[in-house]
Amino acid sequence: MRPLLRLAGATFALSAVSLSVLPAFGQKVSPAKKAPSTKPAARAALAGNYGGKLVISPTASLTILFRVGGTAAKPTATMDVPEQGAKGIPVEETVVKGDSVTFRLPGLGVTFAGVRSKGGKTIAGTFAQGGQSLPLTLTRMTKEAVVVRPQTPKPPFPYRTEEVAYANPKAMGVSIAGTLSVPAGAGPFPVVLFITGSGPQDRDETIMEHKPFAVIADYLARRGIASLRVDDRSVGK
Repeated sequence: MRPLLRLAGATFALSAVSLSVLPAFGQKVSPAKKAPSTKPAARAALAGNYGGKLVISPTASLTILFRVGGTAAKPTATMDVPEQGAKGIPVEETVVKGDSVTFRLPGLGVTFAGVRSKGGKTIAGTFAQGGQSLPLTLTRMTKEAVVVRPQTPKPPFPYRTEEVAYANPKAMGVSIAGTLSVPAGAGPFPVVLFITGSGPQDRDETIMEHKPFAVIADYLARRGIASLRVDDRSVGK
């Protein structure tokens, strides 16, 4: 039987019996009409963003982020794994019972089960997938989680970059856009043309927010080698 979705800390109204004076004999009394409620549904007490580091090995870890919303009667959640570029994965079952919180994603074989701290700032529990279970403590976040990628080049650069485009003579009206990186100095310089592998990709060959072509182009330009990297057709510009 699927567990009932309940939210810890939710306020439940108790049924009450109102005593009223009996009407005079023969007096007709119309049943009272219940005024439509204009009060919005109670927001889930668990609502917010919770994140933590899942330690896989002494040298590897993943950020796990759950975004909880919905109402007290029906909380909802999604899961992000920023390092893998995974965002907004629907949590199919969000179960809250007392201080216990469970997020289930059967399609991925993922279950997180934990217990909320007294103040609700943390949820300490276990992250399970594929028969493996690892400890995971989620902390309520006040700021958005951002994956820091120090390898991604950031301006100002010690070389020149230029947005360029050239026409495809075999396809009328089709042009290909890219970025030309040229070392400082008079030149001439050797030039490298970047070509992506299978599948549509942008000029930086962005994969799960990592930009390998931009990293390599930066490395080459700093060492006296120019480069051109372009978007695949139907991608980017």
